[in-house]
Amino acid sequence: MLWHTLGTETLERKTKFNWKVAAISLAILSPIAWITSESAGRNNGFGIKGGWVSIFDSLISNQPLRWDEFEIVGIILGAMIASMIAKEFKLRMPKNPKTYLVVMIGGTMMGVGASLAGGCNTGHFLAGLPTLAISSIIASVFQILGNWTMAYILYRK
Repeated sequence: MLWHTLGTETLERKTKFNWKVAAISLAILSPIAWITSESAGRNNGFGIKGGWVSIFDSLISNQPLRWDEFEIVGIILGAMIASMIAKEFKLRMPKNPKTYLVVMIGGTMMGVGASLAGGCNTGHFLAGLPTLAISSIIASVFQILGNWTMAYILYRK
């Protein structure tokens, strides 16, 4: 079945992908991202917020896609292909309609937070921390604390 619904229960799934392979892949790709982003007129590596902003700018101004926009498209297609190879691909719909509202509010808060913090969590973790940028260290600490706090609130028993 292609469509599934998710309840509030926690599902433990086994995956064919190893986190060590992902870490090594990121370690190899991160310098490549820095080099190619500089040649594309950017001065940073991996990040998500800038790519989404660029996609919307390109749609409005009818310009061709740039490096950071292809990064976003690659993330989406790569995740889909990897999940299909692992036979884990499923389109899921929440059972509770209120979940959509919560997701929209959470996404908006993340977008506002990324703008206020000078970048998204991916940019801070994968591009800012390796360069020891103070803003990325501060943002990353508070992102971790925020995640832990929310996980505690949502999943305490």
